[in-house]
Amino acid sequence: MKVLVVWLIMVALFFGIHVCVWRYRQDFQSKKNLLIIMGIVFFSIGLFNVTFLQFIHISLAYFSVGLSYVIFYLWLEGDSPTIRFIGLLSENKGKPLSLETLKGHFVDNNPIAGRLEILVEEGFCVYEPPNYRLTPQGVWVARLCTGISKTFDIALEG
Repeated sequence: MKVLVVWLIMVALFFGIHVCVWRYRQDFQSKKNLLIIMGIVFFSIGLFNVTFLQFIHISLAYFSVGLSYVIFYLWLEGDSPTIRFIGLLSENKGKPLSLETLKGHFVDNNPIAGRLEILVEEGFCVYEPPNYRLTPQGVWVARLCTGISKTFDIALEG
């Protein structure tokens, strides 16, 4: 039980510090600062009286979740056309959007058709000529992405 409690405290600290630093620093360099925060919080494990075996368990769990979060956050922050499609379809409140409408939201020539095919193949949206709409799985991903993007004030743009 102690491993779980210490791990939860560390993950909460990591997330909380990330939100605070991100909100109050204009020059937040994501990858560098996330890894620094992750390291600082990791050394807080010394504040807890844990055995070597508990230390190993906590470390493995913390770094697994922490690095997964870093990857996910950087993915959201990046210029992903796929994430932008999901955001646009979500903003349309369940109403379908045509390919031309979707293309109008991108200034450069991103591989729009290929990305949309992947979304359809993976079950995140459905193509009902000439429109695309999110599936329940796509709605879930959209809510997750928009929730996190609102927390960190990240625009879902491509």
